[in-house]
Amino acid sequence: MNQLKIGLVCIGVGLSIAGVRELMLSANASSMPQTISCRQLAERGYDENAHVVLTDAVCVTAWMVYKGKGVKGPWEHVYFPVIAEDDPWVEEAMAADQAGQKVRTTPQNIRVLLKFKNVKNENELDSRLTVQYRKHGGIHGTIINDIDSLDAREKTLLRQGYRDLDVDNVWILEVDRAPSATKALALTGGGVAGVVLGGLWILWPYLRPRQTVPTIESVQAELSPHNPDAHNDFAWPGRNAEPRAQRERDEAQLAQFRRGEEQIIR
Repeated sequence: MNQLKIGLVCIGVGLSIAGVRELMLSANASSMPQTISCRQLAERGYDENAHVVLTDAVCVTAWMVYKGKGVKGPWEHVYFPVIAEDDPWVEEAMAADQAGQKVRTTPQNIRVLLKFKNVKNENELDSRLTVQYRKHGGIHGTIINDIDSLDAREKTLLRQGYRDLDVDNVWILEVDRAPSATKALALTGGGVAGVVLGGLWILWPYLRPRQTVPTIESVQAELSPHNPDAHNDFAWPGRNAEPRAQRERDEAQLAQFRRGEEQIIR
């Protein structure tokens, strides 16, 4: 039972944190995305609206960093860079592809990373990218730098694949994520409710009114001679411990004896 109480509090805390993060994201993003080119985002940032449709971008998937169950997936999330389509590296990569060769260099000045969540495998990743361009004419999502960042392991792996990548100064675009104030409020409200209910459940044994257990002194006071209706069958030190019935029989015998004595005297 205690585990259930603590679990309820933990769930509430988690929902509250998620709600606060969503509120922070909504504060810098509009419900309608702005269209921005990859080069504009890389050079000037997103201005006041983190909700974007990124255009003129080329995905660089030769080296991806994922968190999940091995190379074949499924992946909890995956990161890889995008660069502007007019970047010199794009021409170099196309020339190598046409010659049937692998490009031996990596892009320089990478400033934008894509983040996909809940991807089964690389085929699904390609399919989702295709859907993005067909549906939005670019890559739709939200810049999440204000609420999320790369961890130390992810930074190390990205540096191994892209030596010129400044992992501390990149924009992270979570694909298909749209800010929602309603979702933020629902998460926050549910989290607060979980914490409050779980906390009250834990503290209830200490908060509820306690029944007073009578002490021997209070019992004695109730059975004192000043209370003629008290239960006289109860005994305590220094008091007559005889039951009332026995005393009544003794008193009756004494009265009878005295009547007999009076008759003899007469």
